[in-house]
Amino acid sequence: QMRFASEPIAMEIGDVESRLKGCLNDLSVWEDLVLPKFFADLLESFVGAVYVDLGFDFERTRSVVLDGLEAHLWDYVHPDSPLWRNLPRDLAQTFEKELGCSVTYDTRKLAEPTPDGHRIECTVLKGDTVVSKASHKNTKKAMHFAAKRALEKLTDERYVENLKNQTSSLS
Repeated sequence: QMRFASEPIAMEIGDVESRLKGCLNDLSVWEDLVLPKFFADLLESFVGAVYVDLGFDFERTRSVVLDGLEAHLWDYVHPDSPLWRNLPRDLAQTFEKELGCSVTYDTRKLAEPTPDGHRIECTVLKGDTVVSKASHKNTKKAMHFAAKRALEKLTDERYVENLKNQTSSLS
């Protein structure tokens, strides 16, 4: 049995959407934002379905859900917004500080789009070593997600130690 009729849900979603459109660059609005409970129920159902579909694998579910939500969230946040972190800059600073070297970004247009419709691929390189790759519909977002994946790899101490050893052997 349904708890809500579809018309009231559609109206509520429309109301939330209209309130959010004008406030993406105003962080103070987020402090007072209260969403109807059915949004939480909807997200919980979605995450649960993904968890079951992925064979109760928490890490894969976490990755799929967070990457998916983040990819779509950034479609609505302007790159100059305070909500948008400059991950390529953060990665460059981290490499300089932690490894004493720089990273480069190699972007290219894909011959065929990915199943998600992505046409640009970005590769993060340390010398000739591929650190991470990502694709998106535009270059700036491809760089953002490639840097995000590289920063996630840098949380692994063994990976960082391996990169440090590569750096010292080149000196």
